[in-house]
Amino acid sequence: MNLQRFITLVGGDENLSGINKIFNIACIIGGLFCILSGFECFIAGLSPYLVTANFFFTLILALSYYFSRFRHQFFVFRIFSIFTLIFIYTPLLWILNGGSQSGIPYFIPLFVSFLSILTITPKSSKTNRLISYAVLATFSLVVIVLILLEFSHPEIFYQYTDKTTQKIDIIVAAVFSLLGNYLIIMSFVKLYYRQLEKAEEATCRLEELVIRDSMTCLYNHAFALSCLKEEVDRAVRRNSALSVIMMDIDHFKKINDTYGHPFGDNVLKQLSQTFQNNCRSIDTVARYGGEEFLIILPDTTSQIASVIANRLLGLARNLKFENDVSVTVSAGIAGHIPGDTASSLIDRADSYLYKAKNAGRDQVKSQP
Repeated sequence: MNLQRFITLVGGDENLSGINKIFNIACIIGGLFCILSGFECFIAGLSPYLVTANFFFTLILALSYYFSRFRHQFFVFRIFSIFTLIFIYTPLLWILNGGSQSGIPYFIPLFVSFLSILTITPKSSKTNRLISYAVLATFSLVVIVLILLEFSHPEIFYQYTDKTTQKIDIIVAAVFSLLGNYLIIMSFVKLYYRQLEKAEEATCRLEELVIRDSMTCLYNHAFALSCLKEEVDRAVRRNSALSVIMMDIDHFKKINDTYGHPFGDNVLKQLSQTFQNNCRSIDTVARYGGEEFLIILPDTTSQIASVIANRLLGLARNLKFENDVSVTVSAGIAGHIPGDTASSLIDRADSYLYKAKNAGRDQVKSQP
């Protein structure tokens, strides 16, 4: 099982926030290590109070995980977990497991990671930061007090009688701590990058919504103009050819009036798909407005553009709609000439489009 599947399985589904998932993962990791630590203490013959403390904190983490994962309520148990870890679990471990001479100091980094996770909030504010600092400062103070107490009253703390047991305890604690921190940090990093990916995907979708026509999914009027300005500049710099095709559906108002607007919408969609599928990837196909389409053809002369336009008109003519209805399209073509701007190029293509309309429709007109 890879780490991403582990995060999804343990942290929860997409309905949970990232904070919830991190908290859930920390609870599982913490609970697992508490169980293992409890068994290790039992096998080593350490204090039954220490064994009980490990299993008690496991129960706290299990309840926290349940309410966070399945009830979406983890605030109260988060506070309870913080309180228990700082004021009950850590002192009991330190006193009953041998203090600084045991493996407990190796658990301190893991506890700090766990407390950091518990104090993370979705919104970073001055109050939230102060709470986080206060929790970590309180934990640090408790550890300092325990260390000072160990120096002043060593008789309170458990003393190892077997060096082998002490060494095993320290090694196990170090391994548990390193592995636990690794899992928590890597889970946090994975979730962080997953959130970044989601944000980037959402940004891309928003950008597409801004530049696309909602009905036809072609580029919209504003983007087409922006694109054409860039292509005009490129044609001037490289002294290359550039043509535009302005197309208009013939008698589209009559189509809407006769067959209804849903039928007209379907005509727009199918024509849009036909034009898009039969143009190059470097071409820009846009819905210029209403029933008008604009196709920008880089590195294309007006003569070649005329061939392309006639082919597109033939494809449109062969489309069959409901009740065996067919439609036709007229087109006007303008090629870039010195001094042209995006506006002048469109105006000239538009004038040839109207010449095609006046000449009987269903045909292409272009500049000589």
